[in-house]
Amino acid sequence: MDKKPYEMKTVNIMIWASIGWILVLVLALLYGEKYHSADVLGNRVKKNEILARMKINMLKSAELEKAAVMAVTDKESEDFAKQSLKAADDTERDLHELDSLTGSDDETRLLKEFHNCWKDFREIDKVLLGFAVQNTNLKAAGLSYTKGVEVVRRFEHLMMNLTENCDDARIIKPVYQAMTALLKIHDLEAPHINESDDKQMDEIEAVMKTQENQVRSSMKALSDMITDERRASLDEALAVFTEFMKINAEVIRLSRLNTNIRSAELSMGRKRKTVARCEEILTSMQEAARSETDLLSKRVWGKFR
Repeated sequence: MDKKPYEMKTVNIMIWASIGWILVLVLALLYGEKYHSADVLGNRVKKNEILARMKINMLKSAELEKAAVMAVTDKESEDFAKQSLKAADDTERDLHELDSLTGSDDETRLLKEFHNCWKDFREIDKVLLGFAVQNTNLKAAGLSYTKGVEVVRRFEHLMMNLTENCDDARIIKPVYQAMTALLKIHDLEAPHINESDDKQMDEIEAVMKTQENQVRSSMKALSDMITDERRASLDEALAVFTEFMKINAEVIRLSRLNTNIRSAELSMGRKRKTVARCEEILTSMQEAARSETDLLSKRVWGKFR
């Protein structure tokens, strides 16, 4: 039985409507893929920008850390340390943003490697910058070369007063023995400040102790022989010697902390290697991101041609 004309017309409409929906679906899928690719490409460009900032700020932090280590004053060290930490914080902020951007398996692996390297970077900085701002070796040197020198000169002057108009060898000999021993103690402070090995510092301090005993022995001998008119000079010399030994004890304490030497050793050793490793990983991540960006760019523009 033949279909009626209105039935044929309905069938044709349904066929054309189906074809139309199929075309719409195909176009939607095609342009959806284009826009998705464009979004992915945008993320890749953003990732490249983040990686570039991270490298700049990481290297900036490392250079400022070196400046903090080499600074002469506490204020300079603290200022450089704060700037170094700020650059490191900026790097870490970008690292967290980078974590939110999906990537290939290779990029994920590299990102994990960088996280481990960056953890070492921050842990070293925590110790290194803490040492750098203390400047104990510089403080020890400053104390030795200022107050230490001034007290040594006062001691020498007082001891020379004991030999004025005196030709008694029994007095002259211990006077010069005491002055020589005190000068040796002071001269040994510089190598102690520059020494990083505890055993070597122990040996220097042992020599200092021997010289200190020599001063005390000489002063005791003088006390037994000195006349009443020179007693005041001897007593004042003993007081100055006590003052010198207090300064010496503080020089040794600061020197033992060794913060300048320790920070310099960390900076030139572990920190330098860690920075190089982190930079190497960032460079690999940049190369991987650029390669992926080039591929996506070709795909996106190819579809719009």
